[in-house]
Parts: sequence; C-alpha cells; structure tokens
Amino acid sequence: MSSSKKTLLDKVFMGIRVLESPTGASLASIKKYLKQEHQFEANARLLQTLKKAVQDKKLEQDKSSYKIPGETYAPPADMTVTIENEEKGAGKAAASGDTVTMKYEGRLEDGTVFDSADRFKFTIDGGEVIKG
Repeated sequence: MSSSKKTLLDKVFMGIRVLESPTGASLASIKKYLKQEHQFEANARLLQTLKKAVQDKKLEQDKSSYKIPGETYAPPADMTVTIENEEKGAGKAAASGDTVTMKYEGRLEDGTVFDSADRFKFTIDGGEVIKG
C-alpha cells in the first residue's frame, strides 16, 4: 500500500507506534512526525481527525497525549523510576485533589543525590509534579 492511499488516521497510528511513548504521543510529537515523514501540515484537519478518533474510541486521549487502545509501550530502562517509601504516614490515605506535604530525596542508581526537599507541598493530580 503506498503512502498516498493511507488515511490521515493511519498515519497518526504509524506515528504513535514509531514514537513508542509509554505515556502516549503528544500532539506536538504527532505533528512533527507527520511533517517529517508525510509532509503533512494541515493542523485543523489533524485536530478534527484526532477528535473523531477519540469519539469513535479508536484513540484514547489523556490531556494532550494520544494512545492506541490496547497498545502499551514499556519505558526505556534508563528512564524508569524506583520508588521506596521509607516511612509511611499515620493519617488517612491521600486522594486526588488533596494537598500533601512530603520529604523526598531523588537519587541516581549510583547513590548520587540529584534533588531533595524537607517540606515539599503539592496537590495530588494537580499537574504540579512528575507522575510516578
């Protein structure tokens, strides 16, 4: 099948699969892929295609990222995070929307500390911190 016979949605699927992002392909990365690989720059048409694909459940959308339902991609080994809870709090479990304060220390596998905070306050699912 030649590239000219593929639908825009087919090309979006190819881009998502090429990008293999565990969190989904961002709109910007899809646009970049389409421009580089298919010389496509009609942003309004792309947005319409994405919207319809989400409505038809051919794509899943999480904010500005898109995934193909049922397809998952593992993160590269050098981009994984290991979480160790050294001390569990005594109060009720925090839920989405709650504001929490925590102490944390980010370390590389060799033990090098790259970030830390004694009192770090944020809202769960508020978009203020990296998910994980």
